[in-house]
Amino acid sequence: MNKNLSPALEILLMALICCIVAGFLFRSDGGINLDTLVYVRNSISFPSVESNIFPPGYSILIKSFNVILKDNFWSTKAINFFFLALILGFSWVKNFYFKETILVLCTKIGVGLWSFSYSEPMFISILFFQYYMLAQYFEKDKVSDLWPILMTILVFGLLLTRHSGIFIYAGYWFAFVFLFRKKGTVVLKESFFKFLLYSAFLILAYLGYNYLTFNSFFGENLRGAPDITTDAERLKHAFLNLKGAISTWNPFYTLVLQHNENPAYFPIEMGIFSLDVVFAIGLIRGILKMTKSEESDFPIVMAITGLVFVFLMLFSSFQAGIEILNNRLLSPGSFCFLFPFIIYFLKKYPQKGQVFIGLGFISLGFNLFILLKTPANYLAIREKTKNFLELHSESKYFYVDKDEIPETKYTIPFLGKEFRYTHEVLKKSYINLHALSILKPEIQEIQEIKPEMKKSEIILNSEL
Repeated sequence: MNKNLSPALEILLMALICCIVAGFLFRSDGGINLDTLVYVRNSISFPSVESNIFPPGYSILIKSFNVILKDNFWSTKAINFFFLALILGFSWVKNFYFKETILVLCTKIGVGLWSFSYSEPMFISILFFQYYMLAQYFEKDKVSDLWPILMTILVFGLLLTRHSGIFIYAGYWFAFVFLFRKKGTVVLKESFFKFLLYSAFLILAYLGYNYLTFNSFFGENLRGAPDITTDAERLKHAFLNLKGAISTWNPFYTLVLQHNENPAYFPIEMGIFSLDVVFAIGLIRGILKMTKSEESDFPIVMAITGLVFVFLMLFSSFQAGIEILNNRLLSPGSFCFLFPFIIYFLKKYPQKGQVFIGLGFISLGFNLFILLKTPANYLAIREKTKNFLELHSESKYFYVDKDEIPETKYTIPFLGKEFRYTHEVLKKSYINLHALSILKPEIQEIQEIKPEMKKSEIILNSEL
């Protein structure tokens, strides 16, 4: 592995950073969503926690960064760049697939996650360090006695960041079954099995604490089941989630058109789905071919873990009231497949490196376009909102009295058909709520104005 970067790869790395910055500065919401606001509110109230529907790891980091920056928005962005620098710096210092790390971050994982104030960049970063540990385990003759302890800490870190971390842990058990079938009982004496046992005790202790404190393991009593009642809704829900799961293997995009009541959407959905299937077949076949020619079990362990993660996420989408499976939710699965694929493809075909760099530029451009289809100056929106709040210091509530819901008209090439799509991020109420709440997290959106509420405590959407 060579640390030296070609000029093209250096430019690609700079383009990645620029695209991430542009991805949140020129979005109307600044890369903030409702989950971000919950994490920020939890960071303010920590260590007092009302529920366990969101694990505390990301909130603790926001609180820590806020001690220095004194700003919720910039704290979440600083966390993202901290982890980006940590991954790249560690990869360079340890000479651990540095070029491949840059390339995998230039897929939909990079801009699609790091432009937003999500907990996923933290999750992916912990996963990256786990895979460094796994590479050491499978590609070296001997690892330190601390290896199972360090892996256990990292698994626990995943669980404290996102509850789906337990799906990664489940994937490791399936990988262990693969190793057991291959090597026999000797694996029971190895560090990998010890790590699984240590992690089991720590996870059970965490789940026990959650149940005794919150009367649930993962906040499942608050999340509930999917809000679907008719057969048509169930069919649509199943198709969208299955399509999202299949897109895990697509390195460029995960597009899920949820508001597809217009028949014109159907050929678009099927076209996207067909491309996703092609990517899935190609990537899986590529990994299977390469793992047969490699002595290390590292790539197959990653692939098994990713496959189990995606399956369990798909299963949970039918059980819990979560959003439709998308790039954000499935990014750990994508990382599990794309990272080893890039590593072992470039090992076998090193002359193809320029092709991957070219694809990296295409991916960055495409994902930036998806994020900024309707660009806006977030800093201007933020400044205007901040000035408004200074004049309304008593505000506690946000009420949508009037709203602008612009529609965007699209024309399908060659077919001449037109359809309209309502982008949530263009709704004035959406923009105003997110701009207000990140500046003043205690502001709550209300559905009606109650008599006991003071007029000075209420911000009307039309006022902004």
